[in-house]
Amino acid sequence: MGFCALLDHPLCTFRPYVRTLKLREPYRCPSELMKRQWLRTVLPQLATLPNVEYLHLKDMWFYQVSATDWADIVLPLFGPHLKRLSIFSTYFTRPSDVVELVSRCTQLEVLKLASLTMTMDRCSRQDVVIYPRPSRELRQVSFHGEEALNVIHWLASTTTCTPPPLLSIMSFEDMTPSYCILVARCLDVFGSSITSLTLGFSEDGTYTYAEDLFCKHANPSSLTHLRTIRFGPLGIMAWAPDTAAACHIARILSEIGSTDVREISFGAICCLSVNDMSLMDWDAIISILNRTTYSRLEALRLIFWEEQAELCKETEVWLQYVRES
Repeated sequence: MGFCALLDHPLCTFRPYVRTLKLREPYRCPSELMKRQWLRTVLPQLATLPNVEYLHLKDMWFYQVSATDWADIVLPLFGPHLKRLSIFSTYFTRPSDVVELVSRCTQLEVLKLASLTMTMDRCSRQDVVIYPRPSRELRQVSFHGEEALNVIHWLASTTTCTPPPLLSIMSFEDMTPSYCILVARCLDVFGSSITSLTLGFSEDGTYTYAEDLFCKHANPSSLTHLRTIRFGPLGIMAWAPDTAAACHIARILSEIGSTDVREISFGAICCLSVNDMSLMDWDAIISILNRTTYSRLEALRLIFWEEQAELCKETEVWLQYVRES
């Protein structure tokens, strides 16, 4: 609350110079009433910072906000002034709430959403609302988790009569089966402008089914300017080979339309033994990477969890053996 008092002070002169605003709700609010009071006290003050370009929200509880407070104190934080927006570990009432916030940022360049929670299910009855088209300036998006599906659907619904933004960096992680179909649609819409792509499938037991759906609906040949691709996280376990995350990597690599791929990354890799690495279809992957379409490849990276440093060293020896054989 001291910061709000500072903003209210008649000698405060730094308001127009604030470019980055990071907001995290306090952990120790003893009651929901105090959380609502905190939002009502802090957010209206922060909305008076006119030139914020980067807004980072974490651990916010917007599901407790009334419709009036949503309109009066939450929405004003979002607008054409924002160029970068990150929302992590935040609670909302409806999935459409996130679309409403993002669509207000008509000059947005970077969007990152992760670990969102909705108190209303996506299948619940909601009013049909038409939101503004995505920002034409949007260049980078990152989505982690199924609760960002409404935003991905809104993004992928950009029609041919309205030129889509020239997205160059796209990251999709923790992809479930329903998630994969929308990602495939995004590749159709934005494929020709994407230079960097991350694909990470959910590890909730639907892994291979999600990959099957992605390969069925996606058209990697649309990725004509791709330079970097990352697959991960990858679970490679000898005791569960049917859920190995590497099942369809070779197929996806074989269909990519770019001839300018410079870097391919696998990880973070989670396996119990270096021997599990042989579960990946290295013969198929190497055969594909030997094609002329990958003649500009500069780096092939295997990324391990920090806790697996020893396994990483063993893998270096294993890879040397693979090269020599």
